Amino acid sequence: MAWTDKTWAFQEGVESSEMNQLRDNFRLVGPHLIARKTSDQSVASNSTTLVADTALLWTVAANEVWQYEIMLLAEGQFGILGGFSFPSGRISGLWLSGTDNSTQAQIFSMSTATSNAIMFQQTPQLASPNYHPILITGVFVNGGTPGTVNFGWCQVGSSATVTTVKANSTLWGVKLA
Repeated sequence: MAWTDKTWAFQEGVESSEMNQLRDNFRLVGPHLIARKTSDQSVASNSTTLVADTALLWTVAANEVWQYEIMLLAEGQFGILGGFSFPSGRISGLWLSGTDNSTQAQIFSMSTATSNAIMFQQTPQLASPNYHPILITGVFVNGGTPGTVNFGWCQVGSSATVTTVKANSTLWGVKLA
């Protein structure tokens, strides 16, 4: 079924068939997800174990397919490591980050056997107050187990300085199937 446009005339009445078409148009769009961190979240110094982000997560049903994009705003002395936990299936994508004079790109793919694994990192340091954005984009294909897809992160190395994912980091997603 294709999207159908309608141009309305002034004081034109609405027929049930027109409302049904409007309903069907919205069904074509599919469920969307937008999550924004409303406050900073820090990982204690000397921690190199992934910590689940408190806002960058979404719930999935069995056999769903999602396209996602995460924009991190982070800072810390040695950079940030990232990974995902999820109920089943496979997540893959691209981690793109950079500083004023360099850019890093890493392709990743994780199955349930490796969920919670550290899959990518941002280095060199994310110096405060000049933190840099990190873009993570890809596709998650769930298996037969419903649950939560959660982005996790920690420090690259032990440091006396905390690593922080800043407020206004965001997650966008659209359910494809």
